[in-house]
Amino acid sequence: MNKVLNIDSNIDYIASLVVGHLIPELYEDEVYLWEIVSVLRYLSTQNSEIESNINLVEHDAEFVKKVMIAAVGQILILPGIETFLTGWPLEGDWEPRRLTISVSDIMETIRLQLDQLGREPVALEIAFFRGVES
Repeated sequence: MNKVLNIDSNIDYIASLVVGHLIPELYEDEVYLWEIVSVLRYLSTQNSEIESNINLVEHDAEFVKKVMIAAVGQILILPGIETFLTGWPLEGDWEPRRLTISVSDIMETIRLQLDQLGREPVALEIAFFRGVES
């Protein structure tokens, strides 16, 4: 029988599994916030420990948000990653703009926009990340 992960103390571990899955796409294309959640849910079908945590907090949007923010933090420290706010839907039209602020400020900006959105992001919403050649 698999041991259930301690939810709060293993957010970073779960986020690292998500980011590890996304790394190839980060450097080949773009990764949007919704994809972090999508990979989290996919990994829960492949990993019984993650599945146990997801099932424990199935309706807990705060858990998903914590994993998403932790994954964002881990993505931002990868070499050659750029962050773009999309402007959608909170600012009207989809007009991506590259952020050149600190990692903690990017994380706070995304956290505030997620709070304002009030649900999991979909499609082109809020932000995306892209690796660039060095």
